[in-house]
Amino acid sequence: LLPMEVIYEDFLSGFIKKNFPFRNPISQKMGFLASNELSQPVFATKQDLVLSFPKVIVDTKYKIRQKQDVKRGVSQNDLYQMVAYSIRSNVENVVLLYPKAWNQNSSIDTFTIEDTLACPPRKIQIKAVDVDICVDNAQINAQLANILSVD
Repeated sequence: LLPMEVIYEDFLSGFIKKNFPFRNPISQKMGFLASNELSQPVFATKQDLVLSFPKVIVDTKYKIRQKQDVKRGVSQNDLYQMVAYSIRSNVENVVLLYPKAWNQNSSIDTFTIEDTLACPPRKIQIKAVDVDICVDNAQINAQLANILSVD
């Protein structure tokens, strides 16, 4: 069996690298959230893609969002993961890329987290977006250009 989550991540990362090189995309950026009492790094992080100019963390999620609730299909664990990435990387804009289901409308749902512990306090914006990859390259490019823009 093929690990579709890896294929989905590789496809979108490759597409962004090819079509948005001016954003200086870096994939699989590794880091750690903490260190233990022996000063050893623990709790590894691996961001799917980090864009520069402006800075945006991009994470792919190969699952269909069920948008009936106020969380719009974003799991609590995924949101916690993105907040940790944002705080650790000092990046205020995060994008979660989900595949668009054939029977669903695409949507961009934005969540704002008030990081009151930062000095000065800041707002983390997390966008959850459905990407239709079953279209031609020009349409995928247009979708991603809209998604990756920072307001």
